Amino acid sequence: MQQVVIVLDRPGPPQAPLDYEEITAQSVTLSWKPPVDNGGSEVTGYVIEKRDLTHGGGWVPAVTHVNPRKTHALVPRLQEGTKYEFRVMAENLQGRSDPLVTDKPTVARNQYDVPGKPGKPELVDSDKDHITIKWAKPISNGGSPIVGYEVERRDLATGRWIKVSKEPVPFPEYRDDRVQEGHQYEYRVSAVNAAGAGKPSDASAAFAARPMKEAPKLRLDALFGRKIKVRAGEPINVEIPLSGAPQPVVEWKRGGVRVPETGRVAIETDWEKTALRVEASVRADSGQYNITATNDFGKDEGTVDVIVVDKPGPPQGPLTYSATTQESVSLAWSPPLDDGGGDISGYIVEVAEAGTDRWRTVPGFCPRTTFTARGLTEGQRYEFRVRAENIYGVSEALVGKPVLAKSPYDVPDAPERPNIVSYTPNSATIQWRPPDYSGGRPISGYYVEKKERGGDWHRCNNYPTPNTTFTVQDLREGQRKVDSD
Repeated sequence: MQQVVIVLDRPGPPQAPLDYEEITAQSVTLSWKPPVDNGGSEVTGYVIEKRDLTHGGGWVPAVTHVNPRKTHALVPRLQEGTKYEFRVMAENLQGRSDPLVTDKPTVARNQYDVPGKPGKPELVDSDKDHITIKWAKPISNGGSPIVGYEVERRDLATGRWIKVSKEPVPFPEYRDDRVQEGHQYEYRVSAVNAAGAGKPSDASAAFAARPMKEAPKLRLDALFGRKIKVRAGEPINVEIPLSGAPQPVVEWKRGGVRVPETGRVAIETDWEKTALRVEASVRADSGQYNITATNDFGKDEGTVDVIVVDKPGPPQGPLTYSATTQESVSLAWSPPLDDGGGDISGYIVEVAEAGTDRWRTVPGFCPRTTFTARGLTEGQRYEFRVRAENIYGVSEALVGKPVLAKSPYDVPDAPERPNIVSYTPNSATIQWRPPDYSGGRPISGYYVEKKERGGDWHRCNNYPTPNTTFTVQDLREGQRKVDSD
């Protein structure tokens, strides 16, 4: 009779490779193949052990039992950032096999990150019973597909953020049906992938639960007097609250011409406001700006006065000299074309000797466009310049041509040679014609002089005579005389 002998033993080790199917920050999923030799009896299960290579230590149980019909298992409760190696052993009724060890250790960490921030939510539609928003997908999905979005809402009346989506929203749009008419809400969203929820988006503008079809409204009451005044060089920021749905198209004009956007001038419009922003303002930015907001349901418009103040422009020329004397010069000019946005408080008159650059201020207050500079030196040529002044500063100068400090009149030319019209033993009457050039003003009188031949001249009259005839007295009979006037 033939006998069969069966030798029972513990199983052989599981077959390689021992692979990492999935690695996260808290777990690892391992897979392997059944042992070639089950030891003569069925495998009753598998045991997995782990060893911490970061902090040190020996092998410790990780999973105490794995169903024998499965050749993969999740190893939980790992520490993020810690390096581990693993081994798996088969078990039967005779015992535990030799281990199958992973070829290389691994670090417990996600193989992908959470997604980036989605775009700021925007209003799509609203009414008294709902608000619908949309947003842009994040630039980065973190290396794992985005499975949805979590939506949060904040009622401005309470100020608390609450989650309004029970499950991640699959598309970048959400309709919120739990709103109260007239209340204003802000929204933010977070993208979700296998690693979890990423950072929330920037909070949206405040959206009101109200009808979406609304005519535009520019709320200019926020601008006191509807005027903006700035100093030249300072920025201009005109911000006007705006409402309307759909979002109004806004146009800014000045002097009937559309305001162009440049590197210095920008116009910003969104659901809440429209704004004009000007860097480093200049006087030319002053004026009345007309703002028009339009959508399919109406139109609104308003005006804002912008005043850029600065020092005045230079006085207008020419700089004229209305009168001169031996020690003074009277000047005249015209006011500046641009007063800088402030009243001209006065003018500064400066003088320098011609050909030099040694300017000095002429003493005296000058509130008008005329001034007399005194204390000059007769015969000296001078240059003058004038600056306008307001509360914001002093203008550039208007410079005049050189002028000579002298009397406005010249001495007259000499009369013609006198003629003797009659005489006596002791007198002679002479007559002459006036000079051709009187020196710029009427002749006031003549002096008559006489001398004997070879002698000196002596004046005959102590005061000028206004006539062109004169009788010379006290002559000596027989003596030759020479008369002069």
